[in-house]
Amino acid sequence: MKNAYLIVSSISFLINIVLCAFILYKNPRNRINQVFSLWAFSVGVICLGDFLRKTSTAEASAILWSKFMLFGVALLMPTLFHFALLLKPKTTINVRYFTQIYHVPSVLMMPLLLTSLLVSDVEYFEWRYSITWGPLMGVFGAVFAAYMIAGIYVLIKKVWAKKTEKYLFFAFGCFVIIGLGLNFVPSLDIEIPTISPLAMFASSLFAYLVIKNKYVIISSPESDLASELKYDIAPAQTYLIMENNVNLSYSVFVDQVTHGKAGLIITRSSPNKIKERYELIKTPIFWLSNIKNEGNVNDLQDLTFILLSFLETKENNKVVLLDGIEYLVTQNGFLNTLKALHFINDYVMKNEAIMIVQLYPSILEEQQIQLLQTEMKVYTTTTGDLDVYTEEQVIEAS
Repeated sequence: MKNAYLIVSSISFLINIVLCAFILYKNPRNRINQVFSLWAFSVGVICLGDFLRKTSTAEASAILWSKFMLFGVALLMPTLFHFALLLKPKTTINVRYFTQIYHVPSVLMMPLLLTSLLVSDVEYFEWRYSITWGPLMGVFGAVFAAYMIAGIYVLIKKVWAKKTEKYLFFAFGCFVIIGLGLNFVPSLDIEIPTISPLAMFASSLFAYLVIKNKYVIISSPESDLASELKYDIAPAQTYLIMENNVNLSYSVFVDQVTHGKAGLIITRSSPNKIKERYELIKTPIFWLSNIKNEGNVNDLQDLTFILLSFLETKENNKVVLLDGIEYLVTQNGFLNTLKALHFINDYVMKNEAIMIVQLYPSILEEQQIQLLQTEMKVYTTTTGDLDVYTEEQVIEAS
């Protein structure tokens, strides 16, 4: 039993710290990534405190590590609730201001860790020290239990329509009920090592949700050729390519991702066909569609969220291809689409990235194209491709 405690606790600590570092490294400025990393860190603190308490050889050190473990608990439950609210972006709760309220119990709990009101003593039992709780621990335990129930409820509402995540959360809930329940069966007179396995399961599950929902966009260059770039385009700029087909837009994009830039594609075409046609293996591709499946972009909110998640990642040298602006205009209206592009372009410039917007010029009116040109730079080649329109040609054709 002792080895089971020690091995599981140490492994859980390491897994949570690795997940914390990985998610935060991939996108340190994204709020969901920050909150998840705080969650994983707090779970790591709990597992480390649990491990050190059970391996303590003196009563004083056992009390110290018990309080250290509760420091992680104080961060854990409100962070779980915060993470759940952020993962469900259409919540009616103002998350930013609400966090100031539901973190109050955690703030109150911190100074109490210096007293005996939460951990009054420890008792040596068989091979380990067990905690004797103080008079206020029941109050904080009830508050944090409510946070855990609320957080899991919001998360389940978020993923219930998705079959895979639904069963994962069902398994997680059963694990919580059975595991914690066994600890309170008096006839067993033992502790079942549930905290650390639960910690590993929960953190891995939440990391899966973060990555699966594309809050972490994992992209890397297709290659890093030593040859010169075929197309001369500068960073911190959005380029508008007006053509009757998508040949130039994808040629420019492929030129960039094969010369060391990480790329992302939003398209109305089939992602599988795009991958096959342009031999893209490492580039994430999202499909503009009304079908609400994973990997699809359904509206301007999805588009903005995904592009900002990608643009705000730590890696430099990023390039985005937006192929399907006419679809966005049809679904959301021109002015709403233009506002979204204005907002995204600010982040393109801020992160010194490149965005390529492909447009069929016959779809929009002259005035609409001119408004797009105020935000983007019209790009044409010197090859005389008749399918590629210059700014003057669009005006003449109107």
